[in-house]
Amino acid sequence: MVLRLNINRIELATRDWICKVQIVEMGCPRESLDKKCRFQNLILEDEEECQIKAVMYADKIKQYADKLFLICLLASSIIV
Repeated sequence: MVLRLNINRIELATRDWICKVQIVEMGCPRESLDKKCRFQNLILEDEEECQIKAVMYADKIKQYADKLFLICLLASSIIV
């Protein structure tokens, strides 16, 4: 069963979760120091206004370039 959680309820051990988030800030796309990949920092906010930093890589940067304030469901992503 997939759990619907807010950001503050998701832990490293949490599996099979979904969180409704909105992109509220997008940094400029950058290259890694070793120049092996491109990435972009994001700030995501849930329905309780809890925020978390996320990183988007390579081809996804163009796909979401004009999606500031996009509301989406984030599902079982890698948490570090």
